[in-house]
Parts: sequence; C-alpha cells; structure tokens
Amino acid sequence: MIESMQEHYQPGKPLNILEFTSPCTLGMICRTSLGGKVLEREGTQQFIEGLEVILHNVGLRMFNANLHPNWVYRFTRFYRAEMKARKFCYAFTDKIIHEKQKEFAKLKQRAAESNNNPGELMQEEEDDMLSYKKPQIFIDQLLTIPLPDGTPFSHDEIQDHIYTMIAAGNETSATQAAHTALLLAMHPDIQEKAVAELREVFPTPNTEYSHEVLKQLVYLERIIKESQRLCPVAAVYGRKTLNDLQLDEFVIPKGNLFILNIFALHRRKEFWGEDADQFVPDRFLPENSKNRHPFAYLPFSGGARGCIGSRYAMMSLKTILSEMLRNYKLTTDIRYEDMEFKFKVSMHLAYDHRVFLEPRNL
Repeated sequence: MIESMQEHYQPGKPLNILEFTSPCTLGMICRTSLGGKVLEREGTQQFIEGLEVILHNVGLRMFNANLHPNWVYRFTRFYRAEMKARKFCYAFTDKIIHEKQKEFAKLKQRAAESNNNPGELMQEEEDDMLSYKKPQIFIDQLLTIPLPDGTPFSHDEIQDHIYTMIAAGNETSATQAAHTALLLAMHPDIQEKAVAELREVFPTPNTEYSHEVLKQLVYLERIIKESQRLCPVAAVYGRKTLNDLQLDEFVIPKGNLFILNIFALHRRKEFWGEDADQFVPDRFLPENSKNRHPFAYLPFSGGARGCIGSRYAMMSLKTILSEMLRNYKLTTDIRYEDMEFKFKVSMHLAYDHRVFLEPRNL
C-alpha cells in the first residue's frame, strides 16, 4: 500500500485513499484465508474487478424492487455480467483450493510414512507437518477440522466459506480505513496525538508489527472506534424474528424481517451526549464508557449473530493506519460537517476520500 502511495504521490495533488486501502485489505484477507501471495498470481486484476461487479449487483438488487424476483433478474445485463464475474472468480479460487488440497494430501502421506519410518522423514517435511497440526490460515483449518459427524468439508463448502471471508472482510475494512484516514485528515490535533503514540510504540523504523505491539496502540484504537461509531460501514442490520417478540407495547410477529438503523443509534444523544455528532475518540476511554448501554455501540452487530471478524478487523485497521501515519501527514479540503454518505451493500462516502499527503518518517 505504501509503495503504491509513493508511486502516485504528487505534492499538492489529492489521492482517493480508498483506491489504496482496498487492494491492501484484499491482499490481507486473501493471504489469511488462502495463504501465499494470492494477488501476485496471473488473473488477479480480473479477480478484483469480478468481486467489485458481484458486490455492485448485490447492492443494486437490494434497492431495486424490480430486480428482486430471480426470474426477472436473469433477463438483465446485470445478471450476465455477474455470472461472468462469478465464473472467473470461482475458477481463480478453485485453482488455489485444489493446490492446497494436494499439498495437504502429501503432508498426510508423509505423516503416515513417518509413523512407520520416523527416520525417513526429512526435517523440513516434519516442520511442514507440524505447521498443519496447528493451522494458521483459514483454508488450512477448513481442510483439517472435521464437521461434527467426522466428515470433512466438501469442496463447495470450502469455497463458500472462503468467499464469505473475502466478501465480508475486504470491502468493510477498506472503507472503514478510508473513513478513518479522512477523519484524521480533518482533525490534525487528533492525528498528531496518534503520531505521538506511534513514536513511542515504534521507537525505530525497524520495530516489527506483532500482536503485542498493536495492543499498545490504545489511542489509535479509540480513534478507530469513534470512526466506526460515526461512519459505520455496516450502517443497517436485518434480523428475522424466530418467535413473537414483545418490544414495550408492540409485538413483532414470528417470521417478520426488521431493520436496525445503526447509523442513527450511534448518534443518539441520550447515549452519546450533546456532542454525539462530533469526532471525539476519548469518549471511548474506560471511565467514559463504563456506564454506557452495551448495545448502544454495534459496529459489528451483537449477540449470537455478531461479526466473528471484529478482532481481525481491529488488528488490520491498526496496521494500515499506523503505516499510513508513519509515512505521511494527512490533510484534506473536505470539511467534516460536509460529509455525505450513500448506501450500497455497505455505507460509503458520496464522493472520493480526497486526501493530500505530506511525507514524513517515523
């Protein structure tokens, strides 16, 4: 991401920061889901464009009632474009899944041979085998962890899970990172406090990222949480009642779908105070949060259907934003009070995330 920003940087010329966070988060989610340098493979650009087509069409159907019936949608150019994109994207990941399955089969064979002839297993093969005993990436877990009945995941199930992770983890994190970068550009005092924290946590340019290092970025975490409050990428959630639900004097019958407006919830003054519309990261200090209703803040939903990727999202956002701030000072000509949003599959800015860069080294 930083290398790409350096290539496109021109003094006094703004960049759309989302154009840099998007390929970055896609690379991160692909690497943690599929392993290896997925985005360096042949066909990567077509894969990225295919994902964009699919997500665009999902959003298009959500807000166009005429496209809701499948039999109508199948006669449109959107359907044809989506099917073409899906065909390529499935083929792209199919190849990677098949390679992983072959790799895993070889490791199982080596493990079986080592049990009979331990001396014949080379050290590097043993290291490979041990790495599969403790899976580190998502596809490894799908290949090694059986279903409750003891059977393995099918190829289609693996593919569906992989696509769920990529679709859920890419656009959301990329857009939230861009929202946060823009908010920091609008609030230079808050940006400088974040930079001061980065100087302490990363005393030298060679300080490596780790889980322990990221945990120390407590002020940056408050910034991200405040960004998620004011600009939640998942601005609405849908829920279906499994039974009759009593809400005060109202009863929502079983089988009904209702929508939760998270954008409005996150700005309610009875929960967030008179400055609810302002960007104030310190509202997430422990002493300021302890008496707040636990469901007043739902950037990842909540309950049994809450997002399973919340911790991963926070770590990836900290990594992206800290790298950005260590290399550039961010400014913008967009005023905070002029921010406008539009809703597709998720909530986006109505225009580019226009940010000016000024190089710095931390």
